[in-house]
Amino acid sequence: MKGILGVSLLILLMPGAGDSADGKRLRDAKSLDALKKRLGDCSHLANKEFSAIETQNIVKYLNDQFYQFH
Repeated sequence: MKGILGVSLLILLMPGAGDSADGKRLRDAKSLDALKKRLGDCSHLANKEFSAIETQNIVKYLNDQFYQFH
């Protein structure tokens, strides 16, 4: 499970996979819903679609590690 999450994040955050403005908007998310939406936008721009489970796991990881939304 962690391997899939790590690879997914690595693909999403690879240089050239998007632009820094979209990365900043992901970082500036103000709620869990906004974070999930931004992840979807960034994955689309990176030409990488995540399953519902992968999206849930990535959002949970980002929230647990960086955002702490409730």
